Amino acid sequence: MFSISSVKAKIKRSGLTFENTFIYGDNLNIDSIADKFVKDYIDYGEQIIVFYKSNGYGWCLTNKKLIIPGENIIIILSDLVKIDLTNFIQNPEAKSTNRELILITKYKSYKVFFEKNTWHLFYNIFKFIISNNK
Repeated sequence: MFSISSVKAKIKRSGLTFENTFIYGDNLNIDSIADKFVKDYIDYGEQIIVFYKSNGYGWCLTNKKLIIPGENIIIILSDLVKIDLTNFIQNPEAKSTNRELILITKYKSYKVFFEKNTWHLFYNIFKFIISNNK
């Protein structure tokens, strides 16, 4: 299991300015929106870490899952095994415009979208989560 405070610290230390990505616990109004957004997907004792919502798409990272409610996707974090970087190997220029990562679990792969200029932060967060799954 990974530390929630470590993930939040990585986000805060990144120095990135977010428009549609929010750390849970920093703003009660945003927390309320996040709670409503994923209320049907969260189990007792599960904690929201970070929340993204923009133009009808959104996701919520908890201490156990990555939830994409609009697509009815729940990715169990302990099932994550790697992040596919094939796009960057084939097209190195994509690093500056990329807004997505492909997360691979033991069973399936998922394309997840992020706010502009933040994919690298979430790549590092998911790498951290994967390394703590072992």
